[in-house]
Amino acid sequence: MFAIFSDYGFLGSVETIFQLLLTKLFYPYARLVRFPLYLRGRSHINFGKGLSFGRSCRIESWPLHSDTLNSIIVIGSNSNFGDRVQISACELIQIGARCLVASNVFITDHDHGDLSKAQLLTCPVERPLRSSPTSIGDDVWIGQGVSILKGCSIGNNSVIGAGSVVTKSFPPFSVIVGNPARAIHSF
Repeated sequence: MFAIFSDYGFLGSVETIFQLLLTKLFYPYARLVRFPLYLRGRSHINFGKGLSFGRSCRIESWPLHSDTLNSIIVIGSNSNFGDRVQISACELIQIGARCLVASNVFITDHDHGDLSKAQLLTCPVERPLRSSPTSIGDDVWIGQGVSILKGCSIGNNSVIGAGSVVTKSFPPFSVIVGNPARAIHSF
């Protein structure tokens, strides 16, 4: 308990204790949620136990089919998310257990339209959504400012370097960097 005071100072420690009390009140199975946490479509989100969320995370779940009863965002237990992480799903996003996600990360399973001339001439909001499930394995480390786009599958125990834009799938034990991302090492 006294380590909190030396790490955060008095006011920071009081704020952390307050955030912990709010967490246990609203998300009793989470480790720590630093509010605000923005949730959209909560009935389609399945959180594992022991999760931590930084400030201003946005998790949006809005199924393409209104009759869907299943979760379309599934997050495994004991994963940690930094500040301002955005996860947006209309089909399925699965994030494994014990993942470490830095701040300013974007994960999605959809986009608006394609690159045809007819689509480019229409307003982006009016373009039809295209979706494909996105999957992140267990024990994955995602660096600062990473974007993981629709249809990607990241294997267990992989590392994604800061600022990477992931547009394709990678096997387990990959070290992934760049824009577009590529594997620079695989075990």
